[in-house]
Amino acid sequence: MDRKMTVEVGGSQFTATLEDNETVDALVQMMGENPVTIQMSDYAGFEKVGSLGASLPTSNSQTTTQAGDIVLYQGNQIVIFYGSNSWSYTRLGRIDDLTGWESALGNGDVTVTFSLEEERMKIIVFNGSPRPQGNTAAMVEAFARGAGESGHEVTVVDVCRKKIAGCLACEYCHGKGNGKCIQQDDMQEIYPLLDEAEMIVLASPVYYHGFTGQLQCAINRIYALDKPKHLKKAALILS
Repeated sequence: MDRKMTVEVGGSQFTATLEDNETVDALVQMMGENPVTIQMSDYAGFEKVGSLGASLPTSNSQTTTQAGDIVLYQGNQIVIFYGSNSWSYTRLGRIDDLTGWESALGNGDVTVTFSLEEERMKIIVFNGSPRPQGNTAAMVEAFARGAGESGHEVTVVDVCRKKIAGCLACEYCHGKGNGKCIQQDDMQEIYPLLDEAEMIVLASPVYYHGFTGQLQCAINRIYALDKPKHLKKAALILS
């Protein structure tokens, strides 16, 4: 999934798609702590340039830029373009929609703030409670509603209403199955959701100091995937 950055110039905001490189990783870490604000000066009638106040790793290459490109120069200067130039830069990203871009930058010096765009995630919730009107269900509903209002895509799976057997420990999934479980039950319809999920939430009442048996079966069957490939975050809802 593409990483996005918000670029604010005066009262105008633009969205940029970030590159996938070590330099951007370091910049994202900086922006994760606080938005990065830079005083930028006009140069040569095609770019704005300003000091980042810190050095980032570089992977420079001879580059012909276009309007909307954002690059790192000499390891510690951010350059944003409203024209074109050829030089050795490390690419950082590019403005997605240039409507109003040149007008916002203007002719003189500008203050530009770079910040991470609020992350939107695909979230899967395993509700492990057998009680449809219980405390866990109410907490799951509240979580899903709040996450949805924040722009996240939430899928709730009531595992107690699915036919999900326990793991057989047969290792078929890590051998001939190549990541597919040999058991043909309702877990097969959940695997594609797990494959796309960036966050998983496990919800359960506490039965005898642990999860419900139904939820534990579903958790154990995730073993077939090793780890869902897009998964970045996990959370618990316990009642």
